[in-house]
Amino acid sequence: MDFEKRICEYCHAHVRLLTGRKKCICSYCGRVSYPAPKNFFNMRESDAVDYCNSIIKEDSERGFRLLESYAKAKNTIDAWYHIYYIARKQNVKYAVRSLENILLISHDTSNKYVRTAFLRLYEAYYFEKFGCKKNAGKAFAYLLPLAQSKYATDEQLYNIGYMYYHGEGTESNTDQALYYMRAAAAKGHSGAKRFIEEYELKRQAYLHSLSAAYIPTHTSTYTYSDEYNPPDTTEYTGYTGDFKKKNEELDDLSGSFYGTKT
Repeated sequence: MDFEKRICEYCHAHVRLLTGRKKCICSYCGRVSYPAPKNFFNMRESDAVDYCNSIIKEDSERGFRLLESYAKAKNTIDAWYHIYYIARKQNVKYAVRSLENILLISHDTSNKYVRTAFLRLYEAYYFEKFGCKKNAGKAFAYLLPLAQSKYATDEQLYNIGYMYYHGEGTESNTDQALYYMRAAAAKGHSGAKRFIEEYELKRQAYLHSLSAAYIPTHTSTYTYSDEYNPPDTTEYTGYTGDFKKKNEELDDLSGSFYGTKT
């Protein structure tokens, strides 16, 4: 196998100085690494992946660096997805980087690999997978395009509705939460159906308490007559005067319904 191809697997520069048949030193970054085969970047993706896999078994870091250099040279969704697929169980930092690079190429959710990238990055930052720390803002940003697409699943619609309702990664928005929850319920999501039912029960309870929260304290007396009816004095009691709060717990109920969600 010819190792004359001068491509640095660290900085991916194309200028290298050969120091031996097995190692090279990059004239750009100065680091020593193993050179790629001469025809490596002209290989079919499947052949390049097989070659890198053989190296990964002996030296994981070196193999993934070489595979990443191939993906950068090709810069296709398929090439980056191959790295994710291999790295997801072996080297998670390369898995995350490859997913992010897929989304740098395209946000088109009609591509199944793009949808996978959005979903896996949402899970990475929400459920702390692939060594990522929880970041609700990033998780929301990765999940929203999926929920807005025609390929959205009931689970994705429910999750974005949940984040809207509780204000995770975004400002709390009850209208948006209900929109996505109803969409999830329409697809058969049991949790979304339960959420809608509980929400409506709370809403009805709130409206009932609101209507019963005040009693009239003003009585009006007026005289009614016209040319067809004799004068008649009638006492009228209604919601026309000052109102007194009957239910002192109304504010608490209002807060629980429109305020902080639990």
